[in-house]
Amino acid sequence: MKSRLASLVAALMALALTQFTGSAQNAAETKTAKLADWCTVTYPASMKLGETVQIKLDLKGVQTPNKISAHLHWMKAGGEFGGMYNYAPPQEVKGDGAYTFKYKLGPKEGMASFNMLVFLAPDGDWKNKTVEARGPAMTLDSKTADGRDMKEITAKMAAIEFKKSWIHVDAGEDKGCYEGEEWKVKVEYYLDPSEDTGSTSIKFMAVGPWVDNPDGKYTMKRTHNGYGGLSFTAAVKPGKNIIEKTFKLPKSLEYNSLLCITRFTSAEGGDWPWEIRTGGPDFKAVEKSYSLETDMPGNLFAYNEPVKINAVIKDASSSGADKQISWKATDAKGKEVASGKVPFKIEKQGQKVAIEIKTDRRGVFLVETEADGWGRRSIYFGRIPDVLAVTGGKETKFGTTFPGSEEMAKTAAKIGLTSCRMFMSLKDLAPAKGDLRLEKYDKAIEVYNKNGIKPWICICALPAWMQKGKACNQSFFPVPFDDDAWRDTVKAMAERWKGKVTGFEWLNEIVPGERCQDPVGDYLRLCKIGTETVKAVDPKFKNLLAGGLWPRNYRIALLKEGIGKYIDILSIHYGSGQGILEAREDLEVNALKHVEVWDNETAHGLSTWGVPLQEKIKPDYQCNWVLDQWTDELIVGADKIIYFGGQGDPAGNWSYMMGGMNPRPVAVTLAVMASKLHDAKPVGKFFINEKGVFHLFEKNGKPVFLASISGTSKDADFYAEDTDTSTIPVKVGSAEIIVSDYQGNETKVKSADAIAQLALMKRKVFVEGGDLETLKSYLIPSVEVTAGQMPKPFSSVTFLKNAESKISIQMNNICKAEVSGGVTALVPAGWPAQAPVQFKVKPGELQSLKFPLALGKDLADGLYPVKLVFKYDDAKLAVVEKPVNINLISPSMLGNLVKNSGFEEPGKTADDSATWSGNAKRASSEGLGVGLGKYIAKFTGGSGWQHYAQGLDNVPPGRIYLYSAWIWSTDMQAGSNVDKIMSDGTRKSMYIPSVFDAGQNSGGWKMLACHLDADSNLKGFGLVPVANGKGQALFDNMRLTVYEGTDFAAEAHKLAKPISVDGNLADWDKKCPIPLFGDNQVLKMDDSYKWSADNLSGAAYFAWDEKNLYVGMEVKDNVHRSEATNEKTTDDDSAVIAFLPGRTASPDSKAFCYYVSSAAPGGGSGKSTLFRPAEKCGGLTSGQLAKDSSVYEIAIRTEKDVTCYEIRMPLSDMGGIVPAIGTKVGMSINLNDNDGAGRKAVMKWGDGIYPGWSPKHFGLLTLVK
Repeated sequence: MKSRLASLVAALMALALTQFTGSAQNAAETKTAKLADWCTVTYPASMKLGETVQIKLDLKGVQTPNKISAHLHWMKAGGEFGGMYNYAPPQEVKGDGAYTFKYKLGPKEGMASFNMLVFLAPDGDWKNKTVEARGPAMTLDSKTADGRDMKEITAKMAAIEFKKSWIHVDAGEDKGCYEGEEWKVKVEYYLDPSEDTGSTSIKFMAVGPWVDNPDGKYTMKRTHNGYGGLSFTAAVKPGKNIIEKTFKLPKSLEYNSLLCITRFTSAEGGDWPWEIRTGGPDFKAVEKSYSLETDMPGNLFAYNEPVKINAVIKDASSSGADKQISWKATDAKGKEVASGKVPFKIEKQGQKVAIEIKTDRRGVFLVETEADGWGRRSIYFGRIPDVLAVTGGKETKFGTTFPGSEEMAKTAAKIGLTSCRMFMSLKDLAPAKGDLRLEKYDKAIEVYNKNGIKPWICICALPAWMQKGKACNQSFFPVPFDDDAWRDTVKAMAERWKGKVTGFEWLNEIVPGERCQDPVGDYLRLCKIGTETVKAVDPKFKNLLAGGLWPRNYRIALLKEGIGKYIDILSIHYGSGQGILEAREDLEVNALKHVEVWDNETAHGLSTWGVPLQEKIKPDYQCNWVLDQWTDELIVGADKIIYFGGQGDPAGNWSYMMGGMNPRPVAVTLAVMASKLHDAKPVGKFFINEKGVFHLFEKNGKPVFLASISGTSKDADFYAEDTDTSTIPVKVGSAEIIVSDYQGNETKVKSADAIAQLALMKRKVFVEGGDLETLKSYLIPSVEVTAGQMPKPFSSVTFLKNAESKISIQMNNICKAEVSGGVTALVPAGWPAQAPVQFKVKPGELQSLKFPLALGKDLADGLYPVKLVFKYDDAKLAVVEKPVNINLISPSMLGNLVKNSGFEEPGKTADDSATWSGNAKRASSEGLGVGLGKYIAKFTGGSGWQHYAQGLDNVPPGRIYLYSAWIWSTDMQAGSNVDKIMSDGTRKSMYIPSVFDAGQNSGGWKMLACHLDADSNLKGFGLVPVANGKGQALFDNMRLTVYEGTDFAAEAHKLAKPISVDGNLADWDKKCPIPLFGDNQVLKMDDSYKWSADNLSGAAYFAWDEKNLYVGMEVKDNVHRSEATNEKTTDDDSAVIAFLPGRTASPDSKAFCYYVSSAAPGGGSGKSTLFRPAEKCGGLTSGQLAKDSSVYEIAIRTEKDVTCYEIRMPLSDMGGIVPAIGTKVGMSINLNDNDGAGRKAVMKWGDGIYPGWSPKHFGLLTLVK
């Protein structure tokens, strides 16, 4: 969540320096040490808890301009580094001399001394430091400032959990206020005696409008605009009490808001680890003569509503006098659309003088007025379609955010937003158990329901009393919690709002974090209790997984643990069509197709603070986000999209309304989109001439499409108009079309021979009036389809030199009539002539074709552009061109692109790994599990982030890549960063956790993966495993392969020498181990099942020759039970290996699987079960395959707790798998675990076997050299 309340560090630190009870130390008792030639430090000879100490830095010869920073670190008794202790704001260096920094000293368990880190940087930022110095050791006194024993105080502070005491703040009613008026604040609190250290105080401050999205021109940084005099600190005693304060509202800024931050603090421990945040009144300046307003919510007028601005008279002291108001209205680009003068006679205070504005233009407008002697005023209004007339008041797919006023609700309804995500920080509203202060939410919920908007509650933060262990200020992470307290609270809200809210969202944007030892289990339990409780009150409640929960590997782990049983909606944040597809895929593989997919927080922020009047509405940045991202999400079937905003934000930021509920251009864009796409069904996305981008929808049997040219909108200068235009010919199938811009202004475009020449920009336009069947013809052919991927302007295919080169084509006839025609290829000069391929496809038919491409002779490795041209026999349909990049490679380039991916090859020393550089060491893998080589990469505890990097050059661009790793973290956060290296030398960096993140404690090995989109100008990747913490992090099996629709990819290497099928894998080289060992791969069938690596883990290996595919597996299981056979095989310890020959080129009906176990097959000479079930045999022989003399060989051997499986599978009985380098096969593996009471869990690599048979979701096995 991108909250305007997000960053208060500087303000809080400044206040912290003044709120304490300890006195400054005796300046005479000091020591001096030279840190460097340019810096000498003078510091107290002894430091005491409760003091505020002064440390002086004397600088010499430092160049200016510059800033000096001094951070205080704490050290343990043995001299070990403890961590960052305190921060003081950097100071501007004005020349040689003394610079004093102050620090308040509070206790920290294990702390014995301090150390200084001093550095210079032009902007004070560590990332830009030019020089640094460290030292010396500063002693911590055994006594506190008031004479108490430091160890005793430290021990008491360490024992306090900060969850018995509470605070609630009443900052007044939500009503209009003016500068200079009194503002009363009531702070109610309870301080538990066990949590009082004798110096506890309550600290309160109110801060002003938050700039969250600086534009780089008028605002340069994220900051609060503060007001003076709105804070206090009051000493408090144990017990329950109320503090009441009266403030005078300060002088108004352009727009205003107040955020109150209240917390306990003490001299010994500083600020408590949680705070209470409360919104204060929005107030405004006193208008002394007249003000401007409208009668419409959000100043929004439907096209059929006359635009009338009211000048409201505030000063009627000269009653009877004649006055005149001059006015003009300008559009978003600054063009004047109307102007005039309105004479009037002053009659009384509150009199309304109507300014009627007549214009046919649509969009957002600025109105500026000037009244004789009364000065200038301004207001914004918008002209929008009558969305309510279009929708008939029915629910749309769009929603708004935040609880709010009647005007907020009416505004949202008017632009077609019919849902509302209401954030609720439970810690601010439930001060104590059973004490819910929800009256403001009652009012907001009533207002939204009255206006046809369906709200739901997003619970964001649990109060301290509900948490287990030491309480914290919960934000974007799960916390341990008390089950009963959570259940009772949720039940109370469900009973209160039954029939009034649609459901509940269980937290927001969480990552695993550091508070929970088991972030998967704890969050799963929170959802289970929450959902079961509210559905017991009302089964109609629809509940959401935490919106934007990330990274994806966390989501996948939760789904595998069964969280799908407790959610009705999975929501991404700030997504795209690709994000929606990935969410749907994650649900499908867990048999959760009934769960809806939303994006319930999406927008783009841009500050309006300090921006000149006209320029506030000039940028189309927010509009482009909606047009680009939302359209992409809708085209793949997003069920709902929620705009992040809705309030009149004083600084604009993310909202579609500015301060004073003035509309921004994006408010109009939302209304236009709602009116055009309500009840529209997505058809598909296509490209023309590579540059033209089109999203086609069907509404009432007619087409509506959005059109633009490719490229992203500029970020550098939000106020510069983008004039890049290209004319794209589109076969629309009609004589005329209507083009509507982002503000709803319409233009008619004539076509010639049913082809319209569309002058397009990067900003999308809406197009209506074409022929649906004609436009659908653009979507019939697709080339080299990758499952689960959004269409791209060009396709890519990899061919091996001197091997078959056929391009895969799918013809999906979505038209009403049969289509026929031919495909030809445009190829580089010098290549052979290409034979056309004919097609004929019935309505509703999906037909697969192969285009045999004749390559040029003696071609080097590289990219070669080809274009397939589809021409239909029916001239009414479009000619479709599909660019294809041919990536020609040698066999050595197949599979994993990472060099020394398993760290087996040493570098300059045995501790180093060849091709890798950084902080990790090459270490033995002995005793760390199966599937490993002899070595792994190991990070050990240290200060700050560590890395281990490898650069990969000449990576083919324009593809999606799959990056994965095996990670085991113990008391150390571990994951990866990635650098995208562009051909122009620039870099684009991705960081943990957006790549992947194993967390602080992974609980053993985990395979983690992410997708990397290779830009068209990509040169290579920098893969950078990273770790941070005091423990250790292990990495192995780093992989980068072309993404082909699955996160599970492996290679089978061709045998260099024969192997014996005897249940012993000593003669295997195990080049590509397949992991079957992570808790994120386990699917529990019984909630009581306790997984561990000893209970179920393993690795699989594949190899091949001209006649056979070989499978080897090592499975660790502390209880091996295998008695059942035939269809019951999977009830016991067993494996399921599934294949789809040709993978995506084959229908699901060709898929088959084997059940493998050590159980006797029930007669015959065979010793083991190798069973192919009839319902999953792909048309091949079913039943026992190794019961008697067989073309298969199988050997299974169990020694102690490890079972080895070894199988030779004849390719002649495997559905046509071709034994050739480059062959791709769909493949997944399941291990089943029965510890004596039936199958309890499944360990999965690849999807599509269990819980639902879905061959399109199998993993990928590639045959390589």
